[in-house]
Order: sequence, then C-alpha cells, then structure tokens
Amino acid sequence: MTVKFSKTSCCMIVIFLAAVLFTGCNGGSYAIRSGSINIYNDFMDGEYKSFSGYFYKELELEKGEIVRFCLDEKTSCGNLSFGLEDGEGNRIAEIKDGFILEVPESGSYRIFAQGEKHEGEFCLSWIAEPDGDPYESVEMDDVESFIYGKINGTMTSAEEIEALHQLQFVDWAEFSALGQEPVIDLLDWLYGLDDEKKLKRLSYILLIDGLDGAYAEYYEAIVGELFLKDPERFVLSLKCIEETDMERTIMFVNNYLKYADENGYSEILEKLGEEDPDAMKIMDKLLNY
Repeated sequence: MTVKFSKTSCCMIVIFLAAVLFTGCNGGSYAIRSGSINIYNDFMDGEYKSFSGYFYKELELEKGEIVRFCLDEKTSCGNLSFGLEDGEGNRIAEIKDGFILEVPESGSYRIFAQGEKHEGEFCLSWIAEPDGDPYESVEMDDVESFIYGKINGTMTSAEEIEALHQLQFVDWAEFSALGQEPVIDLLDWLYGLDDEKKLKRLSYILLIDGLDGAYAEYYEAIVGELFLKDPERFVLSLKCIEETDMERTIMFVNNYLKYADENGYSEILEKLGEEDPDAMKIMDKLLNY
C-alpha cells in the first residue's frame, strides 16, 4: 500500500506574554514571548519567538475511528514535540507528520504541543474518520490506477476517503491516458459527493493542481460552490495550505464568482476578518482579487 501525506503551513495571532493556565477543552500551562498560539476544531498552530510549556486540545473520540495527522513545523532553536494522551493523562503516542491513530477506546483524548525555549512556528491538523482499518482498507499500486479503478464503481467509506486524500498527488497526464475522458469522470464523482463530506476535507481538495482548459473550469465550479456553501470554513481552510496553493485557490474562486449570482459572502468575510487578523489577509485577497 502506498500512502502519501502533504505538509501544510498555517498561522494565527493571539498574544500571551506570561505563563497562563486554562481549564476546559483547550489550554495548558505555558509561556510565549512575542507571538501566538491558538486552536480551532481541527487544528492548532503557533508562531513566536519563544514557547515553553504544554498546550493541548481535548477531543471526544469513538472507538475504531481513524484520525489522520498532518504536521508542519519550523524550528530556529529549542525543542518542540507533539503527542496524544488518554483521559487518564497517560501519553499513548508521539505525533509526527503522517501519523495515523486507530482510536483504542471511546472517550476523551488530549492532543498536545510541548515546547522548550522553542523559536519557530507550527501547524498540526487532524481529521477523524469513520471506523475502519487504516492500513489494510485500501490497496493500490499507484495513485492514478487506484482512483480510476474506483470512481466508476462502488467505494467503501475508507476507499472514498483515501481517494479524496490522494487527489493532490495525481499526475493528470498519466491519469488522462487510462481511459476515455477519465478526468471528467473523476470531476463528476467529486462534484457529486456530499458537500459536508467535501467541506470536512477541503485541505485535500484544495491541493489539486495541474488541471487546465475545460477541466480547470469544472474544478472552479466545484471549489466556488464549496466557498459559497460555507465562506468562513473555506477561508479558515486556506490558512492551512501553502501560499502558492492558496493563491491558486483564490484565483479559481474569483473566476467562478464572476459568473455566480450570489451575494452576502462579503459581509461574512468582513466579520471574520475583524475577529481573525490572518483571515483578514485572505479575505482581502478574495474580495480584491
């Protein structure tokens, strides 16, 4: 089985100048100098001159769920590590980029970052999927053949999720040689998927690259409709991809919006920008492209 993982980068701004203690679903005991740490439902990130201590996100997970982790971190000096604790506070795993967890028991878990005079930045994101075997549910010799063999048939839940995850690695020249209009078949499949399923996995879908002509226009429609479905979630997803991928996505969305008779999303983005400085930068690019 061949499984590939992408690296992402993201940043947020919330400033803490001294050690702080939180209770509830997020928190920890830590000190930050000249920077920030923050958290959303499915990722935590930080950028700072110095981070020492322990920061966590508490999750409720079900037995058998599969949790995929993607980690991007840059270190100028110091040490930074990530891990997982169970509800009793026992450390059960070290988290690195590409780590996959099969949840052993239903209950509360903590995803944590631990720093020792660390200077740099990080983004740790995760997606919890339905139960299934993360190592044996999907067999493939190469990405293109796997996806082509599945889009016109009936996929298991694990295969569908894996196909979405692998889209970012498709070589479109190789894929086009597999049959008559295979790219259209793939885009038809992607367009027909449930919107909520796609929104949950935007970080996979937005990394698709290399389409042109009519294929690119079809992809613009898919991405543009997802943006209009949930502008706030869409913008927050852009924070977790590379700058070049973000710029390409903004181009696609704006190309679609030229023809879409939709109103109201600008007000949503303006409100989001007031609450989140990083989202404001992305919002400006979307509104002033």
